[in-house]
Amino acid sequence: MHVGRLSCYEYLLTDFGRSLRPVIVALAAWDNEQRAPEARSMILIDEETGDEVEPVLVNRRTGKPVGGSGFVFTAGPAAGKEMRRRYRGEDGEPLEAAG
Repeated sequence: MHVGRLSCYEYLLTDFGRSLRPVIVALAAWDNEQRAPEARSMILIDEETGDEVEPVLVNRRTGKPVGGSGFVFTAGPAAGKEMRRRYRGEDGEPLEAAG
């Protein structure tokens, strides 16, 4: 039996990889919301103060939280015909927010 030399590689995050941090923070915060405080295995804290942070996703322009009602997806500039049809109601207007 031949035992070969194992290769070792260092992984360095790209800018694209680093840009996923807000998504991961949001997912971790969502997970923590589903658990009792004593059941959370990790929490996000302010590095300077040590205070726990409760992140929210907000509209950059208005500061309004976007997790609730009042915000809907619609087709973007690069959407194809099928995507545009899917996001339009029969009257051609954007579909209303559920809620």
